[in-house]
Amino acid sequence: MWASQLTIHSFRYIYATKLYLEGVPQDAIKDILGVDKKTLKYYIKAVEERKKRVLFKYMEKVSALPKVTN
Repeated sequence: MWASQLTIHSFRYIYATKLYLEGVPQDAIKDILGVDKKTLKYYIKAVEERKKRVLFKYMEKVSALPKVTN
């Protein structure tokens, strides 16, 4: 039973991420997935943290590129 709960949690997290990145209002996401406000806040915080990490890694790669001078 625990594994099925994890699967449902994972599905909700992935779907909430998709909806949030598409710009769906938080109240609508909460109603669609049937999650409480605290859980939705956790999902959104995780998404924002992931966006920061991805941007940071991208900026590291760009700054490591050789500078082009004409």
